[in-house]
Amino acid sequence: MEDLKSNLLNYLREFKSERVVFKVNDAIEKLKVSREEFEEALFALEDKGYLTIIKIPPSSTVVGKLKARIRELDASFMMGRVSESEYLEKWKRITGITSPDAFKDLEPLPPKTLRDLLKALEDACKYLEKLREEKEVIDSRIFMELHEIYINSFMNIGNSLKNFTEILITALKKVRYELEEIRIKSKVLEQDSRIRGVDHESEMRDLERTMEEILRSVQKLAERMGFSPQLGAGVGDPAAMLVKLEEELDQAEKSLQIIKARARIEGEEKYRAEIYRLEERVRYLEERVAVLRSSMSFTEAGDDLVKELNSLKEKLESLPEDVVSEDLRRPVIETLSRLSESLRLLIGLMSAIRRGATLQNVPELLGTLRDIP
Repeated sequence: MEDLKSNLLNYLREFKSERVVFKVNDAIEKLKVSREEFEEALFALEDKGYLTIIKIPPSSTVVGKLKARIRELDASFMMGRVSESEYLEKWKRITGITSPDAFKDLEPLPPKTLRDLLKALEDACKYLEKLREEKEVIDSRIFMELHEIYINSFMNIGNSLKNFTEILITALKKVRYELEEIRIKSKVLEQDSRIRGVDHESEMRDLERTMEEILRSVQKLAERMGFSPQLGAGVGDPAAMLVKLEEELDQAEKSLQIIKARARIEGEEKYRAEIYRLEERVRYLEERVAVLRSSMSFTEAGDDLVKELNSLKEKLESLPEDVVSEDLRRPVIETLSRLSESLRLLIGLMSAIRRGATLQNVPELLGTLRDIP
């Protein structure tokens, strides 16, 4: 692959232009490779920033690569990492690289939560059941037209749920990868400190900040899934970890006030480093307290959502054949099963965050994501 990428770059340089237009078949013939090998190399070069693909004819490889990018973009949007305007702009660019027909089964994420989609699916089932009851008293042509409308709605909602499921799985994989990166980096720093006696406090603080950003993304994801947060929940009976963190925060704030008071009297230069360290500590503890408070209510809301989902799945399984045929509802039921499994992983992650989300707890957080489907 490395030789092919190098040869492809040399081929493109022959055009002596920043914007290159060529026929794929000509490039394949010149490089003596298959179309799949050529496309894999082309996208690999774009991933590394060597080039930007503006237009390319569709193929299974091209469409697969672009759909994977859309899933990554969807997941980033669900996690609050890109704004809506940025999301729509990037979505339009990715889908514009090849034929629009390749993305007929996809659309930009609607401003709906998973709970909204489950309610829409439940309504679609109700309408189909009610139509079946009216079958003997309405004109057959009207029945058939309404049945087609309701079935199309059912299938569209099922497709949206499938997309949500794929996005959730992609997002959980992103979190797992990022947490694994933090685990490895923190272990490297700890080991280096033991071997060489080097102080890596600054780098460890950077990792803590990165971890906080990941945890905020997890909460955004939970919100989009429909885990309605109630920030006051659980405060009357806080977990031991939350109590401990609040005590640490209170102590850090007091220490900061004392140091600032001494700095005003004895001179700021003498205490500047200590003030910075304590301010960073206070900020970190404030974010940790906020995360744990939120995760308590998110977990409870997530459990309720899974119960709703499983109840709806049971309803679908019991629908008569003349309401929704087996071949139409089976894919939706399978989607709901995958979705339920994925949501339980998210709930498990939120529960682990509640118990503690420090660098030392990263292995536990990773353990909750071990069985991503």
